[in-house]
Amino acid sequence: MPHRDDIRRIVEETFRLKDSGESKAMFLSQAIATLVKPGMSLFTSRNCSAAATELIRQFHGKAPGFTLITLSTRDYNMLLAVTGLVSKSITTSASYSYPSPAPIPLVQEAVRSGKLHVENWSLLSLQQRLMAGAMGCGFTPTMSLLGSSMAEENSDSFRVMEDPFGSGRSVGMVKALNPDLALIHGCVADPFGNTILATPGEDPYWGPWASGGVIVTVEKIVSPDFIREHATQVKIPGYMVKAVCEVPLGAHPAGLAHHELRDFESYGADYDFLVGLRQASRNQAALDVWLREWVLDVADQQGYLQKLGTERTVFLKGKGRKGAWEHRMEPMLEEVDWERPPSPAEAMIAAASRHIMGLVQEKGYLTALVGVGASGITGWVSHYRLLKEGYPLELILGSGQLGHSPRPGDPMLTNISNIPAAKMLSDSVSVYAGLVGGETNRCISVLGGAQVDRFGNINTTKLTTSKGETYLTGTGGANDAINSRESVLVMNQSRNRFVEQVEYITCPGDRIRTLISPMGVFRKLNGDRDFTLVACLSACLSGGKGGSMEDRVAAVRANCGWELKVALQLEDISPPTVEELTIMRALDPERAFLGD
Repeated sequence: MPHRDDIRRIVEETFRLKDSGESKAMFLSQAIATLVKPGMSLFTSRNCSAAATELIRQFHGKAPGFTLITLSTRDYNMLLAVTGLVSKSITTSASYSYPSPAPIPLVQEAVRSGKLHVENWSLLSLQQRLMAGAMGCGFTPTMSLLGSSMAEENSDSFRVMEDPFGSGRSVGMVKALNPDLALIHGCVADPFGNTILATPGEDPYWGPWASGGVIVTVEKIVSPDFIREHATQVKIPGYMVKAVCEVPLGAHPAGLAHHELRDFESYGADYDFLVGLRQASRNQAALDVWLREWVLDVADQQGYLQKLGTERTVFLKGKGRKGAWEHRMEPMLEEVDWERPPSPAEAMIAAASRHIMGLVQEKGYLTALVGVGASGITGWVSHYRLLKEGYPLELILGSGQLGHSPRPGDPMLTNISNIPAAKMLSDSVSVYAGLVGGETNRCISVLGGAQVDRFGNINTTKLTTSKGETYLTGTGGANDAINSRESVLVMNQSRNRFVEQVEYITCPGDRIRTLISPMGVFRKLNGDRDFTLVACLSACLSGGKGGSMEDRVAAVRANCGWELKVALQLEDISPPTVEELTIMRALDPERAFLGD
């Protein structure tokens, strides 16, 4: 019979938690040099800035012909697309992120010259392709892209079929996508690659799960015991990971947040830096100077942080703390001009928020998916005013936030101060597939656009100009958002924005029932497919005095590219109230979206 001490020793040794395998921790430069090869298809998270700069250092001037698969070609992913490293980008948008979305001139030039091919998908449908790749099933269904120009463009990877189970509905099918390698920036990982990502999950795990391997960069490498303590937060298991690289502030100039992670410092986006990058990327000569200063002549992340300086990094980490917005409140209140007359954008936002409040109360909508810019502020104003009336309209962001009340002082969707105010932090797949477009959704979407036609079709993707075909910004999540119960479009008006027929359908207009501009309100009446002018705004004409209704209709007609239908009885929309202006200006004190 074995001795009891021997039994105890064997049991203790066998079942004691151990760390097995070799450490995958290495320098980022080593990981890129070892694992990244020319011609690869690379999935990159939207915040993997340190990895992007190392790619540029090692492949600049070598034309490696990467295929870039990313949910958004912005910030440092944009640099990969305009520095000759990428020949094809499979993405949902290519746009500046701050202070407002806008086309990137160097991306437009690269597309026009044929140096860069952009394959357009929506935020949900691209992730569903990665999901199919991760599951190994070859394809997966989607309700996005139906009726859009993206469906026609991507006919090799998108099909429409009738529901085989007899519902009678048409269903989209997207082809699986499997990148060669994923580059992901997370919060922490252990040396074996078990990784905790930021919250909310703007870039969920489907990209790395579908890839042939993952290079993970993190703010800090932690112990396996720390990972076990926070196991519910781990999104990338270590067996998928080929390299773990510690690169503090590796998402800069983007922010990174995880307020529930012990001993972790969140940090906010560096808006001043993003403005400088935006200015530098307007032409190749300026970008070459910027690249030399911030990338090519900087050896590694440590040198990058030294160049940023301690004062700047401390400031960004201060922005990332819970309640940081409260410290900016008093200076903000002093700086805002509360007495200035309403701008056209403010008149539009007030009219749109009133309309949305009416729809919510009439139809019982419970959630609102809001976009960026004026459409976002419209949703936020509606939220606060409905709360005052006792109606809890929950706000949704495509990044995965639900139930937050936006904090004043910063109107960006990426405002890190909004995260602690949320009631749910999920990911963009859950938001668009379930909360916004799912069978039981009670959601209204508030969107913007570059162009719209008389039927409500939106174009934010391509435009023919004197220079030829010009890339705009792409769809992002807008094409997914129109799967909600109803969509309202809020956008500026001119003849080149309000066109007879858009040349590219980013979002089909069948679920867009209302269009609101700084000049008027347009609705589809009695089952019509096209819009009728039903109201005019008074605050945007004749120095805010409005003018006669005939003058206002004439102005609307002059700025409309289709033959205008006018209701027999036109409503006169009054200017914004003091309460409406106060909420707007507190949300956007620097007037990034409220205009001059």
